[in-house]
Amino acid sequence: MVTDLQDIAEKVCHVAKQNGATEAFAYLIETKHIATRFGENHITQNVTNIGLTARISLALGNRTATYRGSLSLTNDFIQNTIQALVSRAKISDEDTEFPGFIDKKQQYTDIIGLNPKRNQVVDPEDVKNIVEAVISEAQRKKETQAVSGTIMFIHESHSFATSHEIAGSYQTSYFKGTISVHAMKNGNEGRSSLRTASRSFKIRPFEEAAFEAAETAALNTKKTKIDVGAYKALLEPMALAELIFLILNAAKAQNIQNYSSFLIGKMNSSVFSDHFTLIHDPLDAKNISARPFDDEGIATRSIPIFNKGILKNVAYDLRSAKKDETNSNGCATSIFGDFTAFFSATRVNEGKDTVEQLLGEIKKGVVIKNLFYNNFVDMTKGTATGLTRDGLFIIKNGEITSAARPMRWTDNLMNIFKDFVPSNVPIQVPMFFHGSCILPAALVNQITFTSHAHTT
Repeated sequence: MVTDLQDIAEKVCHVAKQNGATEAFAYLIETKHIATRFGENHITQNVTNIGLTARISLALGNRTATYRGSLSLTNDFIQNTIQALVSRAKISDEDTEFPGFIDKKQQYTDIIGLNPKRNQVVDPEDVKNIVEAVISEAQRKKETQAVSGTIMFIHESHSFATSHEIAGSYQTSYFKGTISVHAMKNGNEGRSSLRTASRSFKIRPFEEAAFEAAETAALNTKKTKIDVGAYKALLEPMALAELIFLILNAAKAQNIQNYSSFLIGKMNSSVFSDHFTLIHDPLDAKNISARPFDDEGIATRSIPIFNKGILKNVAYDLRSAKKDETNSNGCATSIFGDFTAFFSATRVNEGKDTVEQLLGEIKKGVVIKNLFYNNFVDMTKGTATGLTRDGLFIIKNGEITSAARPMRWTDNLMNIFKDFVPSNVPIQVPMFFHGSCILPAALVNQITFTSHAHTT
């Protein structure tokens, strides 16, 4: 089907030229989602969705128009869509910052393992088997009352073409899921949730995630109130991923150009701890967001974002690159329909110490498993805030003593990452909104809780 999609994309661009477009770009995605939803310890829904979506853009000089939506393969639909776009472009304002579509040949990497053979024969029964294993594993904890969530298999075929006779295709497939556990002990409730992902079809990682969620929920059945203030903290991978997402937003070229990032003027300067290295690696097949080209057809490559705490690169698409008179580095992506540049396939360096060894460094502090509702208070200064909700635990002399009630954290990211010691075992965490990161737990010297959260 990939070859067929590329032919269709090329046809769209040809029709656009026939209708008077100066240049055109078509990006097509065929998706197959096999999902099993579960709640209250049983499967509630099995769903298989198959769809074909398109982003078709054309230009009349500097006047542009774009269609985003489902795509019918009929000649009439394609012709009518192109004619509507041409009409819209004619009456649109001139876009003086329009960078044009990709017009230079690219060398795309063949990423081995992007679409494993085992994944090519996945069916709904396979996903159902994972869910049944997840529920069974979570119920090994006697406190577990209910297990819920979604496990999904995703297969995508991507193809694009431009009127400049540049085209590309790839296929990708992976599993991702959310698991939530409700526990009861001595009449007290506890909850926990986590996100997990895997490139390969293996049940065990999902079982391990389910048991971890069940253990956390059981611990949350008894919570202690703690004081506001700064705490030494072990950030587990999912909590750390939420902070990384904030950093990646600040590392978008558009935010720096718009004077809305704390990274303005910090290129090649030390921003974080010299133990902090963050890499964008879209050619690593282990990352479920890996891809050989971005949403504009630019070839992707490994890019150091922070090397030993020093800012080395920001994310560019064609438009932001033109503004800075440089080249796109293959980071164009679409998030909720908005086109932007974003480092979507990232990895944080691992360290030498185990999690247990890092815990031993904490005489008085906390473990944070989860962060929710995180956002910037002031991105120009790097100040952000969020909630711990179901993932905060008190540490004394290197051991977890009890769960803590939810807290609101508010702190400067440069303060949090000033002292950063990563552990030695990374895992993959799909970002809540977009992308995926492979990262370990890490010890930070400070995260400040500013108030008690009114949540469970």
